[in-house]
Amino acid sequence: MIRLMCKSFLPHRWMIKTKMFHPSLERLRELANPSADGSPEDMASSSREFSRIHQNLQLRGIWKWTGRHRLEQMDRLLLEHASARGLPQCLVLDLGASDGITSLDTVEYFEQKGGKAVRVTMLDQDVRIYGMPVRYATLYFTASRCPLLLRLGKIGLCLEPMEGIEGVLFNPVAAFLARRCKRLLESSELEGAHAISLINPAVTRCPRIDVSEGDMFSLRTEWVGQFDAVRASNVLNFSYYSEERIRDAIGLAHRYLKEGGAFLVSRNTIRKQDEVEAGALWRKQGNRFVRKSELDNVPEIAGLVDRFVSSLDCVPATAQP
Repeated sequence: MIRLMCKSFLPHRWMIKTKMFHPSLERLRELANPSADGSPEDMASSSREFSRIHQNLQLRGIWKWTGRHRLEQMDRLLLEHASARGLPQCLVLDLGASDGITSLDTVEYFEQKGGKAVRVTMLDQDVRIYGMPVRYATLYFTASRCPLLLRLGKIGLCLEPMEGIEGVLFNPVAAFLARRCKRLLESSELEGAHAISLINPAVTRCPRIDVSEGDMFSLRTEWVGQFDAVRASNVLNFSYYSEERIRDAIGLAHRYLKEGGAFLVSRNTIRKQDEVEAGALWRKQGNRFVRKSELDNVPEIAGLVDRFVSSLDCVPATAQP
């Protein structure tokens, strides 16, 4: 629950393992607003640091871990699909895209490898958070006024549920503080609160990426039948969601795709020196998905996608306008 606030990201693996440190949220704010006269090298450096901070950040139970070129094999499968179908422009919905840097990778991969046009709509549940002075502390919270962290100088108090022995010891205290903070946010006009963008500054400068904030389990009626591909990388897995919830997301992906569109699912295994992608690509065929290509390893939910059959039961009742 108690964290030492760092100046930026956590530079050492032991700092991550001990769960005693927290990356700087204010540094994210600085990096998200780079100087207009900064050099390309400065922009690249800011972008890397921004993503490094995300690697240490967990919001509402979801790790924001991201980084350059970690979905290169999935980009290859997607480009092969777009080329085989002769698409003049590939419209992609990227679910749970974190800071968007892998969406930018996709745009650049298409340009460099295939010379094809691509446009990405990235969706994430949190594309910004807020910080607000509260007496001698700063309270950080989401756009829906969900408390995340209370910072007192160099000390941070996590207000979200924790795992393991830390959760057993501190979750009751964290829950109590979170309730107090939530009541404060509900009764406040949020005067003095400042927004902190969670979108990589390199992504905000890319005209081929549209940023959307929201729940991937809520139907967007304007998206039905609009996309050539839907990608869900490092987000639809059993450590985050139940099987029923994942089926809901698969059902929505099916609705968002054009007939013959591609559904890509992957998960990266993080090792000491590198990452390994497990992934596959399915094509929408009628009310089902048909697996068309895969990597050496397939994602853990591959069987759910293989067995999927579209029905009204696959669509959640809630909908966003």
